[in-house]
Amino acid sequence: MQTTTRPTTRSGPSIPTAAVCGTHRVGGTSSDQNPQWSPDSSRIVFQRNQAPHFKAQIWTADSTTGGDLVSVSPPGVNGADHPDYSPNGEWIMFRTDNGVPGSAKLMMAHPDGTRLRILLDGANNQQFFSSSFSPDGTAFTVGIAPGVGPDGNADVFVGHFDRHMRVASLTNITHSNPWESSLRWGTAPLLP
Repeated sequence: MQTTTRPTTRSGPSIPTAAVCGTHRVGGTSSDQNPQWSPDSSRIVFQRNQAPHFKAQIWTADSTTGGDLVSVSPPGVNGADHPDYSPNGEWIMFRTDNGVPGSAKLMMAHPDGTRLRILLDGANNQQFFSSSFSPDGTAFTVGIAPGVGPDGNADVFVGHFDRHMRVASLTNITHSNPWESSLRWGTAPLLP
């Protein structure tokens, strides 16, 4: 099957929005990265690094047109990246910029930007890296530095949500010296 790209006058990278329709440009003077489909494939979440300061923010767009752009991360957050949709499509998890002291957080909001909440706050100079929802949406993984090894390299943690989607527990699962931070839960069912 051959795909086509719809002509556009906008500049910026193309985010793939539908395999049958080709690609649609959702950019402007920005760099768009880390796209991910919503579970029902109706929207795409992505990180937008907007000129002139290129502080990343989280956005969603209609997956067939590239339009209907919605900001998920709130104004004033000093960078947000690595978005991940919950399996039921009700939440988007993302981290805030680690490059600014006091700004490192793991956050979550509805795809329309409402119900923003902080899951983890980077107290004691913690940094958060890639995060991912479990296939059933009851837990998540996240890379956190400093980890527990002697060099303080990042380790992988698993968190569990309570019934209100707040963090009920957080457990370090790697306890190792190598840097471990770019993780994805995957789609296989959880084992009993």
